[in-house]
Amino acid sequence: HGGLPLLTKLLDGISAMPKFKGQDQVLSTLTMALNELMRNAPPGTDGQGPVLAATKVIRNHPDQINAVVNSLNLLDTLSYIPQNCDTMLENGTVDVVAKLMKENATNLDVAVPATRLLEVVSNEKKRAEQLPKKNATRPIIKAVPKLLPVEEPEAITALRSILATLDNVADTEEGQIALAKQGAVPAIFAAMEAHSDDPQMIKYANQAIAKLVTDDDVIAVLNKLKGYDPAAIPTMSPDKLDKIAKDVHQLGLLLMSGDFANLVEEHGGIPTLTGIMQAAEQHEDCPEKENLMNELVKAFGRAADNIDPQDALPVVPILLNGLQDGDEEMLRAIG
Repeated sequence: HGGLPLLTKLLDGISAMPKFKGQDQVLSTLTMALNELMRNAPPGTDGQGPVLAATKVIRNHPDQINAVVNSLNLLDTLSYIPQNCDTMLENGTVDVVAKLMKENATNLDVAVPATRLLEVVSNEKKRAEQLPKKNATRPIIKAVPKLLPVEEPEAITALRSILATLDNVADTEEGQIALAKQGAVPAIFAAMEAHSDDPQMIKYANQAIAKLVTDDDVIAVLNKLKGYDPAAIPTMSPDKLDKIAKDVHQLGLLLMSGDFANLVEEHGGIPTLTGIMQAAEQHEDCPEKENLMNELVKAFGRAADNIDPQDALPVVPILLNGLQDGDEEMLRAIG
């Protein structure tokens, strides 16, 4: 392993140079060679030099994607030694990687190793609480909506890593405050909604939401819905129906968590939703009514596993009336 210091020095030097023809290939070759050496290095081999050199490649040449991907793979190899994770925090690796992730979210060759690296770095509490201070959480939160429409399985892998990272950061009070300010809760809910059939995604999301959303938050959303008079709903303007739909949507997301579903039920949430659905059914047909009914169906479907169905029985005829072939949400709610 005498070549390790030489390769590290070469990578560090060439990554500091302005762009030149063939640089991407040279940097890629060096990072792959370093990765191979570090994979086979004896325990205790100092990884600080390779960490700094790989970080410099990403910082100075983010547009040279082959070199960037190989640098991420090298950092990934190095991250399994805790001391190297400390180096990544102290020397700006995590914020460089998070920024890269945000700007290349739909390039899965970048997104998967970048998010995996942040997940590994965050798996120790003292390191996790540093991530918001290093500006490593806001960029990955902003990457979530970019990843959601991407259909490849690797996009789900990257999303899982983002949610796992946010869950790790949310373990501390400081992390919870930072994530709440940075918009983590809507991003997590969006991922839950888009991938409600992915058990691992839902597990990480539920764990994070339980740390970021309080019982008081849930009851406040429910109280908004209780504030609507069912007698007035059949004649409400479309924009007011739209407002109710948004509040139902918010409660519906919270109902994906078993703990919150029980809380909603304890505070009369199911009769409230039932009353709104019965009243909305009487409204004249319009796109806003259809949207509200869809949100109510989703809410009942999400609550189904965690509530006493007795409270929701009055809406079954409405659900049956609206049932169309292949409507999984409606079938789930009826079931």
